[in-house]
Formats: sequence, C-alpha cells, structure tokens
Amino acid sequence: MNNEKFYELHDIYRYPVVGAFTEWLISTYGIEKYVEFFKHKDSFTAMKEVYHKSVREISDEFEDYVCLFFCMDSVLYDRMKELLEGIKL
Repeated sequence: MNNEKFYELHDIYRYPVVGAFTEWLISTYGIEKYVEFFKHKDSFTAMKEVYHKSVREISDEFEDYVCLFFCMDSVLYDRMKELLEGIKL
C-alpha cells in the first residue's frame, strides 16, 4: 500500500494496520532492529539501512504474511462461493 492510499484510510483502519505491521516487523526481524529502525527520522532510508530492503520489499513481505490469513486463490474462492450459495438461510 502506498503512502497516499494509506493516509486516505480512516484511523479506525490505519491504526490496526500499523499495529499489525509493527508486530510483524518485530516478530520477523527482532526488537533490536525495530528499535534501531525507530530511531531514524526517515523510514524509507531506515528500511534500507536497518533491514537491507526497500520499503516495497518490506511491504510485499508483510502483504504476503497477511495473505496467509485472509487471501484465497481464485479456485478456492470460487469453490467456497459455490458451497455457500448452496446453503439455504
């Protein structure tokens, strides 16, 4: 997600995303790196210096992590939709 779109989000969405991202950074790379990262004024430069990755690379890794919980491939999605449509409520 780019900065512009991120700041268009309402706080009710933005804060949980930042919290999840922070938790993921710490659990993936360790608290020491996070503390070092947090000391920098420019997060784009800090990503490169601390994590040796671009913001895009870190963002892609986080999105992949989130997809472990919330994303489905199209075949699975279509099958779930088919099954759910067969349920009479």
